[in-house]
Amino acid sequence: MKKVVPLGFSVFFIIFFLGSCISEKAKVKKIIENGVEIVINNLKPYKKGEKVPTFSLQEEFAINMDSIDLVEKGFTEVHSFDVDSEGNIYVVCVNNDGNLIYKFDNNGSFVKSFARSGQGPGEFVYCSYFRINSRDELIVTGNFKIIIFDKDGNYLREIKITLGSTSGTMLENGNYLFKDSPRPKEEKSGEMICFLSLYDPEFNKIKELDQIRYPDPGFQEIKGIYYKLLWSIGNDRIFTASQERDYEIYIYDFNGNLLRKIRKKYQKISPSDEYKAKYKGNLGENMYQFLKDRLSFPSFLPPFHFLLTDDEGKMFAMTYEKGEKPDEHVYDVFDPEGVFILRKSMKTCLSNDFLSFSAVDFVDGKIMNSRFYCHYEKEDSATELIIYKISWTNL
Repeated sequence: MKKVVPLGFSVFFIIFFLGSCISEKAKVKKIIENGVEIVINNLKPYKKGEKVPTFSLQEEFAINMDSIDLVEKGFTEVHSFDVDSEGNIYVVCVNNDGNLIYKFDNNGSFVKSFARSGQGPGEFVYCSYFRINSRDELIVTGNFKIIIFDKDGNYLREIKITLGSTSGTMLENGNYLFKDSPRPKEEKSGEMICFLSLYDPEFNKIKELDQIRYPDPGFQEIKGIYYKLLWSIGNDRIFTASQERDYEIYIYDFNGNLLRKIRKKYQKISPSDEYKAKYKGNLGENMYQFLKDRLSFPSFLPPFHFLLTDDEGKMFAMTYEKGEKPDEHVYDVFDPEGVFILRKSMKTCLSNDFLSFSAVDFVDGKIMNSRFYCHYEKEDSATELIIYKISWTNL
């Protein structure tokens, strides 16, 4: 006699089975390698249930960096900028005989300038790194010293750097993070190497966090990429990546403990004619003439161009994929757990895209206070700092 299964039970079983399959399919793959969690992301963003996280960008205001009013106040070439917890914006100028730091309020109105050019206490001539920490202290690295100001521009103290590099900063726990100047990997190897290292309060090296290798332009063929060693500080974490390797991001705490690695499959992008022309232009005429017989472009570009992080631990990796508008690229967005959640077309920030083999790799972008701060170059070569409000939905 054939056994009859009640209809209700059959429907329940099918729903349960499909639900189990969907749940398994939706899980983000995580593995452990040498005691470290590895989050493995696919090409498409992770989707959890019916909720799809996204955000909109609404322009709030912009600061024209070449405005007559600012020039009259002594404002010159922009080096970098950062933002405090109240949304005040601080811009560091270079090649300036007057004050070097300009403060704007959270509506973009000029407030004051401070920090004189010079060699004395609280003074500097050049700036190799600038950031604002979680206590709203302004930390300027330059002239082999670290100078600390409060948010009103008052000089607090300075620390002498006893390293061979000035590309770095002080962390909230008293440790230091510095990128070394490139040096030959081995004698006559034709290859240079550069490390991002963590140091204790006495500048003793704790750990090398990441590295990148450079071909020596005097001996080897140059591949047409920017050889960036990328690093960002956000939400008491250090994020590092290298254009030398595949799509992999390391996340450390301020004591140098490797907390997580983020991996992702990515769509490979070939260098366009526009990319090649811009790369050659960034070399400058003299460098291009020196390298042109040994310069070649790879079949595919690195997985992303630069990395931004916000004050909640999310990551924004700008890929080489063109965005919806001519001045935009597609950004991969990861949540604080390293899960790929979104692709978003956003404006392209300025970065130092030139083959200098220096210790300085910077990007003029910032994401915090639910805002995207982007310093970019307009068609007339003037620059503007534009501020967008970020409004998240379905989080």
